[in-house]
Amino acid sequence: MKTSQLTMTIGAVSRATGIPVNTLRTWERRYKFPTAERSDGGQRLYSPEVIQHLNLINIALQKGFRPKQVMGLERSELEALVGKNAPPKPTEENEVQLWVDAARRLDGDFLDASFHLSSSQLGLQGFVTEKLVPFVQALGSSWVEGKIQIFHEHFASERIHDFLTSRWRPLSDKASGPNILFASLPGEKHFLGLHMAATIVALYGFRIIFLGPHTPLLDLQACAWQSDSKAIMLSISATSDHENVSQKLIQLRKNLSPNIHIVVGGRGAPTHLEGVTVMTSLTDLASWAIQMFNHFKLNRKL
Repeated sequence: MKTSQLTMTIGAVSRATGIPVNTLRTWERRYKFPTAERSDGGQRLYSPEVIQHLNLINIALQKGFRPKQVMGLERSELEALVGKNAPPKPTEENEVQLWVDAARRLDGDFLDASFHLSSSQLGLQGFVTEKLVPFVQALGSSWVEGKIQIFHEHFASERIHDFLTSRWRPLSDKASGPNILFASLPGEKHFLGLHMAATIVALYGFRIIFLGPHTPLLDLQACAWQSDSKAIMLSISATSDHENVSQKLIQLRKNLSPNIHIVVGGRGAPTHLEGVTVMTSLTDLASWAIQMFNHFKLNRKL
């Protein structure tokens, strides 16, 4: 197991399974399970996959088995042992709720481990479209319903931001495709959607020029010119002033070369503006990226 895949601290494992930290240490000492690697600072680090194994051990113990009887068993053996009481695989709905609960606890270790495991299982694009999008929506709904406070949402958003940046930036740095500029318009402070979009686009060979939120139009134009970007991608939230956004996009389109695509997404993105492409989903964005990259390769050959 690579150290980069070992993302859960012993505290996070304890919270995820309900097994006390001291018990985990005792089991490791007596039964050599769960095994851990050590960070440079001496901290125990575990694979997220250990959670399901420990949950099965918990059930076996509740059925009357002793620790020494179950510690050496493989997961398949434990599943056969506990039979009908084996924990079901989480559905998308309850997995998202587990993530919301972790945000409420301010449990960054659990979120990081969950993101890592989910992206390993689904691939980066599947993780973003199938897991992160529902999670962000659930966070917003939980805040509206008063189940979490705004600082919980901000905490989770920062974890998502850090995780996605650690994934798309290395892809972008190694990419051979054209540059695409990512930003939001003046007055727009939300930019988590930009990181999701940057992740999708980086997967298809583009280099990312990321400016982030609240970028003046003149800076967008100057950066697009200097970086020779083939497109500007803008995230527009539902709270944006629709008329103001439309006017800014019209002005930006007028001042940019017609060869530079303007692509907008988000719940506040206006439709039917000439020269502005609207993305209604990240899946549509992936299709657009494929077409753009193929067009780029064809023109480069010519």
